[in-house]
Amino acid sequence: MRIITIILLGWISLGMLQAQGVKATARVDSTHLVIGDHLGFEVQVNCPTGIEVSLPLIGETLGKFEVLEQQAIDSQTVNGEKQVIQRLLLTAFDSGFYQIPPLTIEYNPKGSQQIQQVKTNPISVEVYTVVVDTAQAIRAIKAPVDAPYTFREALPYLVLLAIIVGIGLGIYYYRQYRKRKLGEIPPPPKPKVPPHTIAMGKLAKLEAEKYWQQGDFKLYFSELTGILREYLEGRYEILALESTTDEILRDLKPLGVPDTQYRTLAEMLELADLVKFAKQKPQAEDCLRDMDQARTFVKTTKQQKQDEEIIH
Repeated sequence: MRIITIILLGWISLGMLQAQGVKATARVDSTHLVIGDHLGFEVQVNCPTGIEVSLPLIGETLGKFEVLEQQAIDSQTVNGEKQVIQRLLLTAFDSGFYQIPPLTIEYNPKGSQQIQQVKTNPISVEVYTVVVDTAQAIRAIKAPVDAPYTFREALPYLVLLAIIVGIGLGIYYYRQYRKRKLGEIPPPPKPKVPPHTIAMGKLAKLEAEKYWQQGDFKLYFSELTGILREYLEGRYEILALESTTDEILRDLKPLGVPDTQYRTLAEMLELADLVKFAKQKPQAEDCLRDMDQARTFVKTTKQQKQDEEIIH
């Protein structure tokens, strides 16, 4: 019985030492914020070198605060210790006392395949409006003062206007001259290339580049999702190139994308976000699978009428 107790105490002590070796800290520029102003928020994880740390994905909000900007995750070694830092820019539009919730950080201890967690500290921030001094008398708004406008001040604008009018008249008369002399005939419009044709060509080119075989997973997934975003923008007319994953999935929801392909697209975009922003290293099977799934998604969701319009 004593031996079992000693072993259990040893396991508990080892777990405590491992947990103590990873420290997650959150901090802000200030605990007081004027409504609509910007608040700097930073998450820092300190741990021994060799430990893989995974920061959580943060969406458009963090508690009661809106996320305006997320900087890239910075990793460095200081005094033999690994530091992982991510900085965000927050704001809030409601007054009151709000708490930035703890963030859960996952990591793999040395010599263990089991994922463990550590949380950052919560931070309370007071959001307040601009204080109005009601003790002061209300003053009337001063009327604008009319300043004299001289011809010297107006001269540069008049010259610029004359140049613009002259260029416009020159272009107009030149086009009229060409119509009379050469019988100008407008060229026929070029047939529009369907979005799925463009996407399939770019996917083939990306596969030939062999980025992921060279270990450049971030570039590979950036190019892959960029092709899909461009296709979604052309196919469904949504702002996919400038939207987050959540915004894309939200805009696609009512557009009739098949459920299987919708889920497949969500998995591909989420994996790409983990690779690009959380520095997750995918397997070779993930890269091959996502390439095949991207082609299948384009073939399944392409607009059939576009081919007929181009032929006719």
